[in-house]
Amino acid sequence: MPETVEIFKNKKTGLYLLQRQCPDPELKGPTWIGQPETLSEDQLRRLGVIKLLEALESSLRPCSDPQLLKHFTDEEHRRFCGAHHCVTITRWPDGGGQLELRPLRRVRGGYRSIQDAKRTITAKDIQSDLIDEVLSAFEMIENE
Repeated sequence: MPETVEIFKNKKTGLYLLQRQCPDPELKGPTWIGQPETLSEDQLRRLGVIKLLEALESSLRPCSDPQLLKHFTDEEHRRFCGAHHCVTITRWPDGGGQLELRPLRRVRGGYRSIQDAKRTITAKDIQSDLIDEVLSAFEMIENE
């Protein structure tokens, strides 16, 4: 299973939300845990690499407290998705440490990958390129 994190951008405020994930024992896949961390663009530029890598590293740890798992009603999820753009970041176990970024488009109450928009960042370029690629992915979504 890959390490995964989602970062959202509020369409009105421009603030970024870093949502941590953990394996959901019932769904057998990743689920959100805890409250998202809110970051301004300046904070994302200064702290984003560290925060995103920490979130990736923790994404495969078992959920320490099932009470922290986030559960939305369908309506709450639809509203959240309507108010935010989303980019997923994935690190595969056999990928040599490289990251995949996928800008997502809003589709029927959720998100779907934008075809041919996946970006790959090599392990050696993460420190220098990750945040610029994340911001560029959000720009792509906004200009679609």
